[in-house]
Amino acid sequence: MHGEDKPKAQVLPWWTWLAPLVLIVVGDQISLLFKYHDSFSAFYLPTSIGIVLIHWWGPWRVAPWVFVLTSLNNWYYGIDKVWLWPGFGLVEGGAVFVSWLLFARVFKGKVWMPDIKNAGLFLLFGVVIPMLIEVVGWEVLYIVDGTFPKSMFWESFNRDILNELIVNFVFTLPILFFFTPKMNSWRLLSHQFSIPKLSLLPPRKVWMELVVLLAVITLLTYFLPFNKFWFIYGL
Repeated sequence: MHGEDKPKAQVLPWWTWLAPLVLIVVGDQISLLFKYHDSFSAFYLPTSIGIVLIHWWGPWRVAPWVFVLTSLNNWYYGIDKVWLWPGFGLVEGGAVFVSWLLFARVFKGKVWMPDIKNAGLFLLFGVVIPMLIEVVGWEVLYIVDGTFPKSMFWESFNRDILNELIVNFVFTLPILFFFTPKMNSWRLLSHQFSIPKLSLLPPRKVWMELVVLLAVITLLTYFLPFNKFWFIYGL
């Protein structure tokens, strides 16, 4: 838009190459605390952490770690066919990359989400579509592994997409909204943006817009299954 400064490429410190390794491993261990089945966790964090970091530091520092670590963590989730492990890593790393590609590159979204438009773009293109890709990939790989039969595809899909969307709505979006301006002021983003200083709490209007948007989409995930009403989530 006219009158806005273009973001400037930022030289990041060396440790940003290693931080995704530590944070994703920690998130994976936390996820194991919520494991309710050999192959499932009710609060799976590696993908969500990957989405946050890729929007801060770009794909080269983050996507390879997501691929490697989510491939190896199948050890904890009872995936017997080891040759499928890279498939899971590709699905999760791909979902994280698609989030960045669609929101940051294609739609030029502002990751600090200063208005409802950017928040809506992020929820659709940064979360819903990537999670849809991820969960479909999971279900196919679970069937190939023999975790469950083909007849359970939609049952497992609905459960996993619900879990992933809830985790991202309560974890990813708030972190990006509240902490991106601070990361920008510390020069810890891959690009330096002109972000107005925010108070600890966002303006009431923005806060209410986000709360309403999150509430509506969360309610939709409970009452409208993706396999039947997928088109609703793009409105």
